[in-house]
Amino acid sequence: MDNNTNANANENTDFILIDTELIHVLNEIKITNGKEIMLFAKLLAMSERKGFCCPSNRYLARILCVSERNITRYLTDLETKEMLKMSYRREGADTKDRIIRPNLSKLNDGVDNIVGGRQFRPTELSRGVDNTS
Repeated sequence: MDNNTNANANENTDFILIDTELIHVLNEIKITNGKEIMLFAKLLAMSERKGFCCPSNRYLARILCVSERNITRYLTDLETKEMLKMSYRREGADTKDRIIRPNLSKLNDGVDNIVGGRQFRPTELSRGVDNTS
């Protein structure tokens, strides 16, 4: 395999895998937009090791093939529905970092109606490759 083929193969290693139980839980919580579900699954996968992630809107928009403005809308909706918490580190008027923490307890609260109270871990709900590190 030549270097160009290796480069193309590496470009296609970012993916989102979503467990059907996650889709059902999010639908119970009234999150039905497919791109928003994909975004939440990606954030879960990216947060698996540390419990949080710091992706840019540009990165997330590229992965989901949507505008950065739509990413902002989806994140705002997920935060309004208490599915995630965003915090910011600012220096003056500039935002230096945004930390996104998916709310697993909210997910587990929604499970009672669907799968008999089973508690989820992030690895059970979504798996993905984080190429932002």
